[in-house]
Amino acid sequence: MSRIHASTSARQATHRSIVIASIAIAVGMLGPLASALAIVGNDPGASTSNDDNSNVYQDGYKGAAGYLPVFHPAPLSAAEAMTARTKLYPQTGMKADPSNLVLEFPDQFKVSIACFGRGQDPRGPYAQPPRAPYLLPGNVAVIAFGDAEIPGGGLYIATSPTGFNDTVTGPQNLNPATGPVVTAENTTGIFEVGLDKSAKCDKIRTVSGGPTKAGFNGGPHPEFGDFGANIDGLAFHNGFLYADDFSGGPEGAHSGPKFSGGRVHRINPENGERVALVANLPSEGDHQNDAFVFFEENGRDWVEFEQGTTTNSGTVDGEGVGDIPCFDIKLTKAGERFFPFTMGYKRTVKNLPGEQPLVDEQPDGSVIVRGTLPCSGSTLAVRADSIINADGSNSTIRLTGWGFRNPYGMVIAPKDVPGVGGELVLTNNNVDVRGQRPLANGSDDVWPFEANGIPPRNWGWPNQINFYSSADPQFGLSNNQLAGDAGVYTGNQAKRANNQPAQAIIGQAPIFDYLEDSSGHLFREGNVVPEAIDAEFVPGISLVTVDISADGIDVSRNKAFGGVELLHNFLFAGFGNLEFPLGSVPAGMVGKDVRRLKVETTNTGAYVGTVQKVFANNKVQPGGWPNLNTGGFLGPLDLKFSPSGKAMWVVDFGGFFTRDSGAVGGFRCDDMNNPTRCARGAKQFPNSAVKSSDYGITIEQAAGTSMLWRFVPSDMQDDEE
Repeated sequence: MSRIHASTSARQATHRSIVIASIAIAVGMLGPLASALAIVGNDPGASTSNDDNSNVYQDGYKGAAGYLPVFHPAPLSAAEAMTARTKLYPQTGMKADPSNLVLEFPDQFKVSIACFGRGQDPRGPYAQPPRAPYLLPGNVAVIAFGDAEIPGGGLYIATSPTGFNDTVTGPQNLNPATGPVVTAENTTGIFEVGLDKSAKCDKIRTVSGGPTKAGFNGGPHPEFGDFGANIDGLAFHNGFLYADDFSGGPEGAHSGPKFSGGRVHRINPENGERVALVANLPSEGDHQNDAFVFFEENGRDWVEFEQGTTTNSGTVDGEGVGDIPCFDIKLTKAGERFFPFTMGYKRTVKNLPGEQPLVDEQPDGSVIVRGTLPCSGSTLAVRADSIINADGSNSTIRLTGWGFRNPYGMVIAPKDVPGVGGELVLTNNNVDVRGQRPLANGSDDVWPFEANGIPPRNWGWPNQINFYSSADPQFGLSNNQLAGDAGVYTGNQAKRANNQPAQAIIGQAPIFDYLEDSSGHLFREGNVVPEAIDAEFVPGISLVTVDISADGIDVSRNKAFGGVELLHNFLFAGFGNLEFPLGSVPAGMVGKDVRRLKVETTNTGAYVGTVQKVFANNKVQPGGWPNLNTGGFLGPLDLKFSPSGKAMWVVDFGGFFTRDSGAVGGFRCDDMNNPTRCARGAKQFPNSAVKSSDYGITIEQAAGTSMLWRFVPSDMQDDEE
């Protein structure tokens, strides 16, 4: 039955397209924006002139709806996986050493590894008893600085033991040659690390969770206090730790009565008490809830956090649920080809069990999907003094930005940073070549916007990538048999020689339009959203290399770290390519480094652009199997400056590799005779049906291989901090 309100159905029948900003860009450089105000200033046309020409929005390209022929790169064999795994541990592979890094300024900085994971112990993975500096109990995802509770402490870390896939749970195994390393020590938790006078880890305290189950659930609804399978966000504010935990991972939802989606917790660092502020965040799929920033508004503190998407590019491939739109949308004809495996699949209002479903199929076959909060691919905020409701929701939740894919790192720039002072700067991971709607060559983004999200701005996913429509040929894969959707002539492809490279001839068509009323206002859950919201705003500050996985980010605030040249630079961790599709080297050799962005302005302070440099990288760059460990970075994931700003810390998550990158192209279909289990496109095109299990990916991480890297000025004493 249709859920369109009678009073608004006529308005909703007229849907609209998002308009993309026409911005000329180059990798590592900002397009020609005149000033910082052009990035973050108010748009007087917000929510009033939203019926722009769709051809402009599409940059003149229509795009295809899907990809054929289907291909599925061969997974690693058991023997190949064993080779990959054993090379990640120093007992059988290379041992990490700072001499294996290349620095941009080798004379100005010195590097050390302050802490190692328990898996790197020379005596063997997780040898007993634990011995310093091999104290990190699991795969560390994030770092924060706060009040010290132990000597040399104040450095807090959190673990993500399940990580990308659940490959590190089950019966104990401490021998990488026989299978993934599995141990009860690798358990979700928050820990405080203490450093000796040589800046090496010599003690560790379990703050909350972990193998000892430290701390306890508090607040008015302690039933939401348990940590999920991973923690990917951690920050210290006004005496408390804040943690983002989630239950899923790519293709691995673990939702249930205790771990339903993602949660935001406030933790007492002294006794480990966990108080949930909000639950049921849509983190059951590919991407999760991540970093924090804090802002004050009208005398109240707000906790702002990131929420990733469930899917790669808007289609439900091997995942169990779809993405939640922030506003009501209508699927385009291209989007309908993937239905029902599209936005809103198996989702409900407020992401709560028993609520109304978001998908509203119309009698004419068209599909409306209701928006709701919390939503996917967004930044959200709740009041710091708010309390969680009995159903896990939070009545103060608000949207501060949307249209992200995998927003990962956030930092509010000091007000004296030229061009973007006072703004929130965010890193966003872009699309992969996988699933039903594969998209290539999408660079990661670094974006600034108002910290309080007024007005909320749209950053484009899944219909825009890097300021362009997803239909643009630069995001296409060669030999797409569905290119005829866009009227593209493909006859010349038949004349290619076998050894002649094919052209990327067509991208993917946008899959939905936003609904609006006659005044240009958007809808949520069928109701008009009265705020002035600009759904057309899709700008940016800089791009980084394709698939670097730009993650944790911070800004240099102290001249002692590199002088004037590095002051106010943004530095971020490049985790590295997960190798989608498998065997895609040299793409698999991208990342595993630390990069910096220097903001350039005119003499009057007007914003000009940014210059990107590689601050630190491996001497021998690792890539895909079997070249995974060259004795340097394994997977830099988070980056923070110490409170003094004199030391930069990099969290190295540790080793990982892709065992199976899944099928690419086609349309999901598990039962051709059941329309709820088969995409419409699978019936339209012969031999295009792909089972959801074939889209599933398998990524194995090496438990206990994390490290904490420390970069300091060459003349700084180890015990200075």
